Amino acid sequence: SDVYKRQGINAEYMGHSKKKKRKMAEETANAPEGGNEAQNQEQLIKDYECTSMMDELLENLKLLNYEQRFCKQKGFKPFTRTYFSYPASNSGEQFLYFNYIATWLLSMNGVQTSGWSKFEDPSAVCNNIILEITKLGVTFDFPPTKLKSGAGEAVCTLLLRLAERAIKHNKFTFAAPTVVNEEEKENEETNQEGDDDGIQEDLENKEMPEDDLGEVDRGKGDGKPTAEEDEEHNILESKTNAEEWQKECERASSRLKIQAGGDTKEWRTHLEQAKTYGEKVKECLPEARAKLEKTSDELTKLMEKISGKEKVINKNFSHIVEDYKVHADNLREVRQKSGQLNENYQRQQERLLEITEKLEEIQETMNKQGNTMTDLSLIHIS
Repeated sequence: SDVYKRQGINAEYMGHSKKKKRKMAEETANAPEGGNEAQNQEQLIKDYECTSMMDELLENLKLLNYEQRFCKQKGFKPFTRTYFSYPASNSGEQFLYFNYIATWLLSMNGVQTSGWSKFEDPSAVCNNIILEITKLGVTFDFPPTKLKSGAGEAVCTLLLRLAERAIKHNKFTFAAPTVVNEEEKENEETNQEGDDDGIQEDLENKEMPEDDLGEVDRGKGDGKPTAEEDEEHNILESKTNAEEWQKECERASSRLKIQAGGDTKEWRTHLEQAKTYGEKVKECLPEARAKLEKTSDELTKLMEKISGKEKVINKNFSHIVEDYKVHADNLREVRQKSGQLNENYQRQQERLLEITEKLEEIQETMNKQGNTMTDLSLIHIS
C-alpha cells in the first residue's frame, strides 16, 4: 500500500478489495475515450493484474521459506511486491534475479538443472526454462521473448505457477486452526474492560474538576451509540463518481508506472558473494591441486616417451633422410635445367615468328613484281 500511496492513488481506492479494484479499472477502461487513453487504461489493468500476481507469488515463496533457502544461500536480497511487475532501471540485474529464482523453483519441483550462467544468451535461457516447465506439465501460453525483459505479466505468471506447483510437490499443509470458545473470550474481555474502566474512573475523579464530571455524566445519557460510531460500524460503500474517477485516473496515469531502482548497497552483496566464493575456493583448492599435479606428472612422462620415440625414428631412418636430400638436390638441378631450356625455347619461338613475318613480306613483294612483268594489257598513248 505504501507504494501506491507514493504514486498518487487516493486512499479510498486502496481500501477496496482486489475484485473491486479490477471492476473499477475495467469500468474506467470501457468508458468512451481516445486511442492513446484506451491503451493507457489497458496497461493499467495489466499492471494491476501483475501486482496482484506478485502479492500471491510472494506469499507462496514465504511458505517455501525462500528467504532462508534461496536469498541467504545465493546472496540475494528479498524482492519487493512490485519487483517483477515493472521493468527496473538495471534490466540485466532483474533478468539475472529472474533466472536464479526460476532455477530455484524448478529445483523445488524436483527438476535438477545445472543452472544458466549470466553470460549465456537470454533467448537460450528463456527457451530452456520454458522447455523444463513444459516437461513438468505447467501450462504457459506466452512466447519466450516475453521473458527476456525479466519483468511483466509473462514473468509473474511463470513464477506464480512454478511456486504453486512447488507447494503441491513439497506436500505443504496448513496447520489445523485453533478454536477459541467465544463465551470464555467474551467473559475475559468483559472482566478486563471492567478493571480498566474502574482504574480510569478513579484517575478521572482525582484529576478532573466537579464541573467537568457533571458534563461527562450528562453526556452518557441513554447509552445509545453516536453518529460517528454508526459510521465506523457501517458497511463501506464507494461514493465515487465514475466521471471523477476517470479524470483522476487520467491525471495520475503518468505517475502510476513504477521504476524499480537499483540497490544502492549492491557492493555489500558482491562482497558477501566474494567471501563465499573465496571459502569455496579454499575448500576445493587442495583436491584440485593434487589432481593438477597428477595430470602434470602424467604429461611429463608422455613427453619423455614421445621424445624417445623421435630419437629412435631419427636413428632408424637417417639413411633414408640422406637419400631424400640427394634426390631433392638432383631434382632441384633438373628443374633449373628445365627452366633454362624453356627460356631458350621461348626465344627460338620468337625468332621463328620474326623470320616468318619477313618471309611473308618478301613473298608479297615478289608477287607484285611478277604481276607487273606479266601484264599484257594495251598501252594507251595520248
